[in-house]
Amino acid sequence: MKKLAVPSVSTTGKTKSHLPPNLTAKERAEKYATGTFHVDDGQMFCSSCNKVIDHLRKSVVDKHLESAVHKQKAERHQGSKQQTLKKVLNCKTSVQIEKVKICQEWIRVCAASNSPLHKSDNPLMHKFLQTHVSNGGAIPKVSKVVHN
Repeated sequence: MKKLAVPSVSTTGKTKSHLPPNLTAKERAEKYATGTFHVDDGQMFCSSCNKVIDHLRKSVVDKHLESAVHKQKAERHQGSKQQTLKKVLNCKTSVQIEKVKICQEWIRVCAASNSPLHKSDNPLMHKFLQTHVSNGGAIPKVSKVVHN
């Protein structure tokens, strides 16, 4: 009878991670063609899809680039880049500060009334906000708001 080799079990319970220990999102993005990915606040975004991509696993990045959804969005890419909320809220001028206050208040109103934010993308609602609400044009469409 043959004896089978039993893999040794770590006594600490920890296994060595297969992920690169110090690879940053910027370093991963630089390994691909310019304009494919952009980095903001330590996260790597697909520039075409405006989606956060796990930069630690190269296979995840490659699978995303090969996906049909990415290829479709890359064809109609408009050059818009998604930014993190932290960067958007880091404002300097009084106009920018006022816009952030309006957006935050709009989110509070929608949350309190249990209305989804995408309802403000309705063309009639957007037109109403622009014409009848002071600074209503500052409320962005949902496509401009950061999602996770």
